[in-house]
Amino acid sequence: MLSRIADSLYWLNRYMERSEGILRILHTHYILSFDTGTPPETAWQPVLQLFSHADAATLQELSRSHASALHHLVADAGNINSVKSLVGKARENARGIQDNITKEVWEQVNQLYHWMQEPAFEERLRSPECLPLIDEALSRTILFVGIADTTMPRGLGWSFMNLGRFTERCLLTVQLAAVQFAAIDFDLNQERDILHWRHLLFNLSGYEHHLKTYRSSQTNYNVVDQIILDKNFPRSVKYTLNRMEKYLKDVVQGDAVRSQEAEQMYLAFSRFNSTVQFADMHYIRQHGLQPFLEGVRQDIFQFSTRLGQLFFSYS
Repeated sequence: MLSRIADSLYWLNRYMERSEGILRILHTHYILSFDTGTPPETAWQPVLQLFSHADAATLQELSRSHASALHHLVADAGNINSVKSLVGKARENARGIQDNITKEVWEQVNQLYHWMQEPAFEERLRSPECLPLIDEALSRTILFVGIADTTMPRGLGWSFMNLGRFTERCLLTVQLAAVQFAAIDFDLNQERDILHWRHLLFNLSGYEHHLKTYRSSQTNYNVVDQIILDKNFPRSVKYTLNRMEKYLKDVVQGDAVRSQEAEQMYLAFSRFNSTVQFADMHYIRQHGLQPFLEGVRQDIFQFSTRLGQLFFSYS
């Protein structure tokens, strides 16, 4: 497979996964900010810091109103992490590789892009209809995942697409967890009830699963167990890293030119993943939650860089 095509497949899914994640976060924050009576500047500041490169003064100004924050995070072309910008970049990647994706995948990305370009989109975003609009956008990004899953052939391209998806998903889980646990200085003994963790669990589509699964009163530890250690929760660190290793193995086995270098990269990732897979609550308490999360984040960045250099011809 040409490096240009592999690169586009990988980033197509990374951009779409990030779009879905941001929309879910916006939906959660918008609802819960009214539910708790939280001032806009307090509710939106953490989200803006995660998904905007604007300076501190601009972020402070944007956080003063729900409408300004939503516009910046969803429709502002000047924000490289706005949903509209991400969908635009996903479409550009898909447009150049139409021979390597199914017609249905291309049509879903293209339709989503043109829907977001309509003048009525920004009008609805600034109106009381903004929440249904976010819901619809989120549904369209989730539909992309389903269409890709049911129409794409399970070849090398599929493996690159899923490497992109689970790389982005793991990073998002780690970043959201770091922000939420920073509120208690990463001290798991500062016990908080489930209300404190609603934002994080809703952001990861894990609130209902948490209520059905955990019965003990040690909520802090339950949340760590779910979002980091639960191999069956589809947004946990362990689950996403396992998926990454599976698709990386498929890529390496399909590589004919750079087999030795690819094998070394796979072994390096497997060593890192093994450390996480064999981690338990005792390990996390011993090493510290913050260093653990930061270590995962740095290792994923290093892996992504090495993957790009090896398969996408990045210098």
